Amino acid sequence: MRLRRRSRREPPEIAAAAANELGFATANKAALALVDEKIRSNPNYYPSPEAQKKFHLPKVKDEKSNKMWQRAWNRAKGIE
Repeated sequence: MRLRRRSRREPPEIAAAAANELGFATANKAALALVDEKIRSNPNYYPSPEAQKKFHLPKVKDEKSNKMWQRAWNRAKGIE
């Protein structure tokens, strides 16, 4: 059975209801106004722009380094 990919995002009402029910942030900007204030004002879910400036992404490794790290990880897991 092949799953079909959804072509559009969830309606804001559904995304907000899920966020409110489960207590997590939503990436659906249209739903943000419908999310409970308690969640919306939590900096752990929605960090301030100042906090976001401190975020960093890991650097992309070249193919050789990636293979080396994959082998090391596999050895650590006992696969290799």
